[in-house]
Amino acid sequence: MKYKILVINDDGPSSPLIEPFLDALKRQDWVKELRVTLPADESSWIGHGLTRFLPLDVIETHIGTHPGYLVTGKPADCAMLGVHHLYPDKPDFVFSGINVGINSGSAWFLSSGTIGGAQTAALTAMNSAALSAQVAQEIFKHWKAKDELAIQAHADDWKRIAENATRICKTLIEAKAWQEASCYSVNIPWAVTAETDLVVTQMQQTYLPNLFEKLSKSTYHFKFQPLELEPADHQHLDHSTVLSGKVAVTPIARTFSKDVSPDLKQKIEVRK
Repeated sequence: MKYKILVINDDGPSSPLIEPFLDALKRQDWVKELRVTLPADESSWIGHGLTRFLPLDVIETHIGTHPGYLVTGKPADCAMLGVHHLYPDKPDFVFSGINVGINSGSAWFLSSGTIGGAQTAALTAMNSAALSAQVAQEIFKHWKAKDELAIQAHADDWKRIAENATRICKTLIEAKAWQEASCYSVNIPWAVTAETDLVVTQMQQTYLPNLFEKLSKSTYHFKFQPLELEPADHQHLDHSTVLSGKVAVTPIARTFSKDVSPDLKQKIEVRK
């Protein structure tokens, strides 16, 4: 079968991974139509927030040779507009990414715009997945500094990651993975190849470190300064898996509730 694919991200059109990802998807014989809706500017760390009070402007554009749209909003806005407004019908799958940097662990999962876009697509009943790629701290600094020459020096790496991300998307589709989960978070190691193992993982419970740096002696001047998560050695959890050099494929359940023990239930449900 051939499918209509909507691609969104949170890094915007300047991401070094977006054009290689689109190129790789376009070459696939299972892709019927490739749709692209991206935030006009980077929108990282925005979760799945939607733009409520401001109007959204949509601009026609091309990412390389691929026609698409830029939205003056967030990844969740891109998902909503891409699913409901900018195309004549709904896509079959929504892929968010590929993010520059991994989004493993619950703290990053709940904060990421890449994840937020995929989750918003899932909330519209779309089959969705968020794809994030491990990037060395030095390369990540080049990306944040908009050092295009340093970023282009890794052009072959971006293509390799994109091709393998596309292979992972195909694997999920062929496995009919969305019969068992509403969304997937996929974290890809930097050195990924066609031989890299895919491991179905659970999400590691993580916590946010101090994300703000004090700029002066004044208590009123701070700057956002995200830090890397500490390495972990728990097997079968997403963060540990990707750090071990394997692809972590984490299914996100259709429900966020869970059963509790009879003892806890009795303590909470106070009887009159």
